[in-house]
Amino acid sequence: MPSSQPHRRARPKSRTRRQGRRKTEQEFTDIISAEFARQWKTLGLHVDRFERTTSDRHAHVVQDLFNRCVKNGHVYKGSYTGQYCVYDEAYVNNAKPGDPCPDCGRTTETVTEENYFFRLSAFSKTAARPIRVAARLHPARNAPQ
Repeated sequence: MPSSQPHRRARPKSRTRRQGRRKTEQEFTDIISAEFARQWKTLGLHVDRFERTTSDRHAHVVQDLFNRCVKNGHVYKGSYTGQYCVYDEAYVNNAKPGDPCPDCGRTTETVTEENYFFRLSAFSKTAARPIRVAARLHPARNAPQ
C-alpha cells in the first residue's frame, strides 16, 4: 500500500554517472559544454552568444526574473501528487498507485512534491496571440495530420 508520505527521488542518472567518474558538477558540465561547442563547429554552426547556466550573469538575470514573477503573483508555491517511476525519473500520467511504468515496466510510486508553479493563465490572451498569428501565416503547419 503506498504511503501518504512524500518519497525521496532517486539520485539523477547524470549525477550517478558523474560520481562514478569522480567529477565535480562543474567539471561534468564543463565537459558537456565543450562537447556542444565541438558539435557546433563540426556542423559549421556559428553561435553568436552562448550563456552558460553556471555563469554569474545568467544567475543574476534568472534571479531578477524570478523575483519579479513572485512579486507580481505569477509564481506561487504548491504541491502535486502523482505516480513516479524512480528508474526513469519521470511522472507517469494516468497511472494508479502501483501501476507499472509504461516505459520500463517497473512499479511506480506515489510521490508528493512541493514546488514552484508559474501562473500561465495570467498570460493566456497574450500567449495565444502569436499562436493565432502563426496559424494564419502557416496554415499547412497547423492542419490535422
